[in-house]
Amino acid sequence: MNQQTEFMFQQALQALQNGNVKYGESILLGLLKSSPKYFPALHVMGLSRARAEDHLGALQYFQKAVKINSSDAGLQYNLAKAYSALDRHRESLPHHVQATKLAPQNPEGWLNYGKSLSFLKRYSEAISNYEESLRLNPNYFEACINLGMVFIAQGEFLKAFEYCQHAIKLQPASYEAWVKFAGVLLSLYRYGEAVIASERAIELDPTSCEAYIVGGMANAELHQIPIALTLFERALSINPNEDYLLGRIVNMKRQIASWENLESLTRQLINDIKFGKKVCPPGSTLVFDDSAELQSLAAQIWVQDKLGLVTQRSIARKKGTNEKIRLAYFSSDFREHPVGELMQKIIELHDRSKFHVLGFFLNQKSGDGVERNLESLFDESINISELSDVEAEKLIDSHNIDIAIDLNGYTDGNKTQLFAKRVAPIQVNYLGYAATMGCNFFDYIIADKNAIPEDKQAQFSEVVAYMPDCFFPATFDVLGEDSDDIPSRVSQGLPADGVVFACFNNIFKISPAIFTIWMKLLKAVPDSVLWISSARPETVQNFRTYAQVQGVAPERLIFADRVPSKADHLRRIRNVDLFLDTPNYNAHTTAAEFLSVGVPVLTLSGNTFAGRVAESQLLTLGVPELIAKSEEEYLNKALDFATDQTRLNQIKEKLQILRMSSPLFNIAAYVKNLEILYLQMQNRQE
Repeated sequence: MNQQTEFMFQQALQALQNGNVKYGESILLGLLKSSPKYFPALHVMGLSRARAEDHLGALQYFQKAVKINSSDAGLQYNLAKAYSALDRHRESLPHHVQATKLAPQNPEGWLNYGKSLSFLKRYSEAISNYEESLRLNPNYFEACINLGMVFIAQGEFLKAFEYCQHAIKLQPASYEAWVKFAGVLLSLYRYGEAVIASERAIELDPTSCEAYIVGGMANAELHQIPIALTLFERALSINPNEDYLLGRIVNMKRQIASWENLESLTRQLINDIKFGKKVCPPGSTLVFDDSAELQSLAAQIWVQDKLGLVTQRSIARKKGTNEKIRLAYFSSDFREHPVGELMQKIIELHDRSKFHVLGFFLNQKSGDGVERNLESLFDESINISELSDVEAEKLIDSHNIDIAIDLNGYTDGNKTQLFAKRVAPIQVNYLGYAATMGCNFFDYIIADKNAIPEDKQAQFSEVVAYMPDCFFPATFDVLGEDSDDIPSRVSQGLPADGVVFACFNNIFKISPAIFTIWMKLLKAVPDSVLWISSARPETVQNFRTYAQVQGVAPERLIFADRVPSKADHLRRIRNVDLFLDTPNYNAHTTAAEFLSVGVPVLTLSGNTFAGRVAESQLLTLGVPELIAKSEEEYLNKALDFATDQTRLNQIKEKLQILRMSSPLFNIAAYVKNLEILYLQMQNRQE
């Protein structure tokens, strides 16, 4: 290199250091024109382009430079970073290897190698690299944060807690440390502390949406829905394209019946999902649209985003390996929850000569009666709520499961990531999530031909395993007709006379459209009331305001109080004349409850699994006259029953007779049919 070239190169460096990028780069380009293989100019041009966030341009210069000198540690480091900046993490790996080999004492090299491995979900290798970085520099803040993040991804929340807490000690005023710490606390079910940590993060950086999202999620878990909604909306104002945020907002609005802009937001969600955007967790789509195709697409988007690079393990069982078929049920709802309540009879009645039945509890111990009963009913009860995913995998593997049944789907508390890697040779989607999982790691979904007609099977990624009658396990004891056992209407806050309509579905299932139909019904039936399940004060106020706007006296909406037990609930609802179901996402457990005590349930037939569950129960029971095929027919049927006492009495009498002998309430026969499906699955596997 001659003196003139060196002088010009130093001039370029000085210009770049002074912020005169255009002039500095022009000098470098002039040098490269005369000497295309001038290594320092190529390397510095790459660095300048990287600082300008022209990562493709940077990559091209680094690639030319590495052909000239592949033993420069700094160049290998920068080349790896350029690939990573372009999301080409797999291509970055050989250069990370070279960078750490050439400069093993550089903690930044190990850190960035770990980052690329994290993006590729190669978490164990990433952890090793982060730990080496931290060994070289024990006070390396970024290594602490990244270790915390990878342990979160691994489900090792206690380790994540340790590293995020250490990061805060290193930099107490770091937004990043506080927001990650809030996320860890959220995952550890420490919701109050998560709220406090998220508030600290917001104080440090009120313009970054992640803290608002974590704070919103923590407040939602604490049932502070209006606060959660406000935080989510603030996050959306900062970043309208934040993944899954719009879906969370729609979900929160439906939970408190806050319907302003709900229709336009829902339309936007549906369109965005159709374009493959990451806007809505799949579970939320069950409520706002009557399209199985849309539900499937939302699930596929979620799986690809969250679990796309997870590799399934091959798990095979040789015939005769287990003396009995080892069934394992997984749920975060083995407690006072519809799923936990329904599963008690099923677990009790399983044939122990053929099946060994395990329960994997994904929820923290609640100590309630349903949980204690299930623990005693399972042959083995295993709580994995506080285990990391790696620890859970090892423990599950040790139990040599033949058939794993997921009762969560995409509902809260799920461990879908464990099923993605495969915990058993046969994996089944059952009961807790009435939709497809949209993936290749669930083999079956259990349904019936009314809930999922045979011509709809293509909408499911799973093979549909059909029960002969209704797939839904209506495990409630059918009550007799002793009227002395029914609490008075007045004691429930209901009028002594007049028609009592009811909907005890979750509030989020109630849409503006169905509410409008109900208000037309109340206006057409004098002295009638609508009895709704207990709701938050702000929700009650919203419903009463909407009623008043539509010309219905707000006091005709009556909100039920909570009662001490399921038995008390089943007795009080016998005061209802007609249950009004919600479309898109029907009453499932709630429909079975009302039918079990002889109350007619009027449903609107849908096009999805979740929207046909009540229909399936009614057809199995033998009362198709309670199924409407359109909104107009739904309103007309409700009016007919409400205004024709003879017809209402006839349907009630019919229900009283049918419910005593219907297969819908024959849980012993139900369990035998369920076991036949499991045996067929096992035989196909072998």
